[in-house]
Amino acid sequence: MRGNLFTIFVIIAFFLFVTLAIFAKQYQYFWFDLILTRNIQDFNPFWFDLLMKLLTNLGFLPWSFAIIGLVCLIIFFIGRKIESLILVFSVLGASILSETLKNIISRPRPTPDLVNQITMHTQSDSFPSGHVLIFISFFGVLVYYTYTLFKKNFYRDFLIFILSMLILLIGISRIYLGDHWFSDVLGSYLIGFIWLNFIVFLYKISKKRF
Repeated sequence: MRGNLFTIFVIIAFFLFVTLAIFAKQYQYFWFDLILTRNIQDFNPFWFDLLMKLLTNLGFLPWSFAIIGLVCLIIFFIGRKIESLILVFSVLGASILSETLKNIISRPRPTPDLVNQITMHTQSDSFPSGHVLIFISFFGVLVYYTYTLFKKNFYRDFLIFILSMLILLIGISRIYLGDHWFSDVLGSYLIGFIWLNFIVFLYKISKKRF
């Protein structure tokens, strides 16, 4: 029953993503993108501004490579080789998927005349958000590992909460900093959900065979 439910969610997410991607290719931004971005940017206390910048910086080299590499090595050397390899594949695959979709859709980034561009690290295309997709492919897999490999207790639940918050906040960060529109981020959450389910499916098959 649960498997059928997730299959339905994946199908719905796929059609929503395709629809959003078609419109994103035609329009540089939607009316709600501008409203949401300006509302989010209006909330700018020092601690929030610092947190948003920190999260986005974690998605750029060398920090992303260092964090992902270190975690994968730790998982590998504690004897979870399949888990480590699946995690590497998840991140690399998501990176390729992100760049492929960006090139196909070719949506321009938000511009300074429309939003406050607090930081602008890249001039690549906007849809979907690569940061969000990478965070889902990495922290989302870690959430699944934590949920399935550890017994239920406070520490497990707290770790899942922290990892999940990172996935949520990176989307807000990309909008707040003026690097992406809300629809770019939404697209990444949709395709990221599909990708994560594929990775979980691949992981289950790998565990049965190896």
